[in-house]
Amino acid sequence: MSKKAISASNPQVRMAVVSLLGVMYLYMGPQLGLFFENEKPTLVQQINAEFEKMMITYSFESVLFIYVRNVLLYSIKVKFLRNRPVERK
Repeated sequence: MSKKAISASNPQVRMAVVSLLGVMYLYMGPQLGLFFENEKPTLVQQINAEFEKMMITYSFESVLFIYVRNVLLYSIKVKFLRNRPVERK
């Protein structure tokens, strides 16, 4: 899907795909770039710039923090719901 959309004539479609690749980069890492090595150099530069932006914006520490925070919030919510008195009608 991405290989076809990345070569679309509509620039908005191409930019949306580059943004999607940036998010995919967070999960797959640098090996994602191997799929797009044979594209036009300017397109490869755009993709690499998006990868770098994602690395800076979502460093491992910040992603780990978000994950731990969500796990803690979920566990607090579960404990609260378990300890809440049941209302009987």
